[in-house]
Amino acid sequence: CLPECLPKITARRAEINRRGLGCKIGIDGGVTLQNAPDIVAAGTGILVAGSSGFGAADMLAAVKAFMAL
Repeated sequence: CLPECLPKITARRAEINRRGLGCKIGIDGGVTLQNAPDIVAAGTGILVAGSSGFGAADMLAAVKAFMAL
């Protein structure tokens, strides 16, 4: 997720909340441990982080770090 995506996520989350919908926003692509906190703070509830997990030197540690968000 590129930084310019964050305002779009925030806007979508606000609209979902305004309408009282119970859906989650998912992001697939470019999710890393470095940008994941900002993505979650913007309103995302589902992170797809394939390369960040499978490409990590310690996959279990990477998954645990994502789960801790």
